[in-house]
Amino acid sequence: MRPLLALTAANIRSYVRDRAALFWTLAFPLIFIFMFGFIFQDGTQSRLDLGWADEDKSPAAAQLREAFAGQEGTELTDASKDDALAKMRQGDVDAVIVVPAGYGDGVTAGASGSSGPTSILVYTDPSRSNLVASVYQSVQAVLGVVNLGGRPPYGYQLVDAGPHLNKFGRPYSLIRDDRY
Repeated sequence: MRPLLALTAANIRSYVRDRAALFWTLAFPLIFIFMFGFIFQDGTQSRLDLGWADEDKSPAAAQLREAFAGQEGTELTDASKDDALAKMRQGDVDAVIVVPAGYGDGVTAGASGSSGPTSILVYTDPSRSNLVASVYQSVQAVLGVVNLGGRPPYGYQLVDAGPHLNKFGRPYSLIRDDRY
């Protein structure tokens, strides 16, 4: 046992004498911990500030606005189309959503099957390309829920497949189309 302790003590002494090894194993990880802690210190998710220009003023447009306002991490700023676009150019909002006149009539006609889809306009700042994907993902998520009448746009459910357990001790599940 004594030779093992002597060998361990010799290894520790040689390790402590090697300043490069000490830096890479102790100081470098601490630098990264503090650096990323400083970068992500607020701990909140990213926020989207969207300009909202409602040119329709219909109940359908109000419902769409409520859906956007209810989305976590999204803040809406009401303005006219021109004012909202100016705010986007100044960097006050990340994107602008315009509900055009006739949106409510288009939604009503589409629900009765007498018309095709209606649209909204989404303006993004090309100089802030890192936000474009987040904006479109947010818009797609809200429109998916609105188009499905408040139901999340998944389309499938995970259902129990019976009393048997898998190798992890959990019950088997099946994916079922929730339209049936």
